[in-house]
Amino acid sequence: MSQPMFISWKRYQRRSDVLAEALGAEMVWRPHRATSKVLRPSDYLAHSRDDLALIRSRRPSYVLAQTQPHLPGLAPLLARVPYVVDAHNGQFQSWWRKVPGTERVLRGARLV
Repeated sequence: MSQPMFISWKRYQRRSDVLAEALGAEMVWRPHRATSKVLRPSDYLAHSRDDLALIRSRRPSYVLAQTQPHLPGLAPLLARVPYVVDAHNGQFQSWWRKVPGTERVLRGARLV
């Protein structure tokens, strides 16, 4: 296994970069390509596919998945790589908590 991986489906944020550096993790940025919320699910599918392929090829020791949405945690769950979820208020206080699969992804994490 190689170094940990930090996956964020957001635009660049210094906080995430600093945390990844402190953990010795490879930072993976996946900003949204679709600006319309209607087209956003296509981004989620593409990001999930790309994350799964990257995790399978690199086999990180663990993945830190920044949420919301909870979907960055789906790839390490499917790849059976330990993962931690860096969850923000919106993950629990918005409609994201009701999306199918949310509970499974969050419960599968070593730490939320």
